[in-house]
Amino acid sequence: MKAVVLAVAALLGAAGCGSSGGGGPHLTETTYSYAANQQITVAPGDCTLVVGPVSVNGSGSMYYQVNDPSGTDALTLVVLPHSFFYYESCAFTSDQTLYDASFVGSKSDRFDMTADSYDLVVTCGNPAGGSCVFTLTWNATY
Repeated sequence: MKAVVLAVAALLGAAGCGSSGGGGPHLTETTYSYAANQQITVAPGDCTLVVGPVSVNGSGSMYYQVNDPSGTDALTLVVLPHSFFYYESCAFTSDQTLYDASFVGSKSDRFDMTADSYDLVVTCGNPAGGSCVFTLTWNATY
C-alpha cells in the first residue's frame, strides 16, 4: 500500500499538480457585441447617436459592419469616447474620434481601441427625403 501511495505522489508531482509556478499566464480574448445586425434608420442630414455609451474594459480591437441594401446611402460613421459626444453632441472634431469613415453603401472595418466608454454616431448625407436605412453589427474583442 505504501508503494502505491508513493507511486501516485510521484505521478502527481511529475504531472505538475499544485501551484508552484512555471508557465506564463493564459490570456483569452472575449468578443462583446454592442449591435448585432441591428436595423438603423437615420433621417437625411441628421447626426445621431446610434449605439452607446458602451464600456470597454481593456485594449484590443473593434469591428463594425454596415449593410446598406440600397447601396446608395451616404454615411459618416464615427466611434468616439462618450465624454466628447456627451458634452459636444455632433460638434465633436475629427481629432476627438477613435475612428471616422465616410462612405456610400456597405462597409466593414476593424481598428484598435483602448479601455474607455464609447459611442457610435452616424450622419446621413442623403438628399432631403431619402433616409439612410441599414443594418449595423458592432463589437469589441479584448
